[in-house]
Amino acid sequence: MWFLSEGLYINKLDQNDIIIPHGYTELLDDYYYGVSGIKPIISKPKLIRNQEILKLIKSLENIGKLGYSEINSLLINVDKETQNEMVKRIREAKHKSKKDNIYHDVTFGFDEMSCGITFYIGSRKSKLNSKKIKKYCKDKLKKYNYKSWYLIVKKISSKIYPVIYRSK
Repeated sequence: MWFLSEGLYINKLDQNDIIIPHGYTELLDDYYYGVSGIKPIISKPKLIRNQEILKLIKSLENIGKLGYSEINSLLINVDKETQNEMVKRIREAKHKSKKDNIYHDVTFGFDEMSCGITFYIGSRKSKLNSKKIKKYCKDKLKKYNYKSWYLIVKKISSKIYPVIYRSK
């Protein structure tokens, strides 16, 4: 339990030291393998792997709407590939919305966390139908039998609006 006495990062390793990974530590493992000379050296890892996800998390924090920490927890806890896929699909939806001036949704479900998230992205010109959004979230909760469904409404070039739906 090195980190209890010395902190998270190990600054000195000799060739006799052994690092045993225990899962969920891919970036830390790669960092220490680099320090020990087993793999190429990488920079010290940060929790958020995707800068666009980090911006989204900070935006949600700044808004401070009740429940934002639940959404941020979900965004932090998904793996790197899922974060990258979210960013890719959000960019595609923004591009489509700029062309056709309507809202597009990007949806992910997480069985292991019993929740899902939808990014509802549109231009300022397109109208937002709140009844349609509520029905959409309620339908997703029923369809997947999740405990929570998160919705982030994003008008292009303006603030984001997080909405949280929970099953009863």
